[in-house]
Amino acid sequence: MVAKHLLTMLLLATLSFGPIGCAARLQSALVGSLIEDVSAATARHDDLDLVASGVPTFLLLLEGLLVANPQDPQLLLSAAEIYTSYATLVEADDPERAKHLYYRGKVNGLKALALRLSQPDLLQAPYAEFIRVTDDLDASYLPVVFWAASSWGAWISANIESMAALAELPKVIKLMQWIVDQDETFQ
Repeated sequence: MVAKHLLTMLLLATLSFGPIGCAARLQSALVGSLIEDVSAATARHDDLDLVASGVPTFLLLLEGLLVANPQDPQLLLSAAEIYTSYATLVEADDPERAKHLYYRGKVNGLKALALRLSQPDLLQAPYAEFIRVTDDLDASYLPVVFWAASSWGAWISANIESMAALAELPKVIKLMQWIVDQDETFQ
């Protein structure tokens, strides 16, 4: 397993300096696989202190990958999931930091969702128009809708004193209701 990841990283470094196009798509696929593997290992790890101390480095790596691939839906989805999960770990000790982390999760989750919509501007529209956002979705979008809505909802919860944040809650509820309607056992 370690050899696989070392080979992947070597290949990524080589491709980073190669031509754009096919190499960039291959690089994105390999990075996505590595991110998923690290995320899965982190989620299963039994040493929460180790996980908590390692996640910031992982987030910085992920941010670097997003600089190179800002429209990569899998990287954006991973960022939403990891920022939101990490914010949950730090919220009790540092609520202000958690607010910032939840915000980054929300931004990445909404970007990932916007990439899948034919009318991404609906995400910013008033609620009466926003409700059409689910017209574009099918069950294959469950993970991105879940993490976009979860990170958005967590950000609202962390900013409960803000009427502007609370005003966004119906949109989160609409997305969560869509998830339940598609598969009430999801996540």
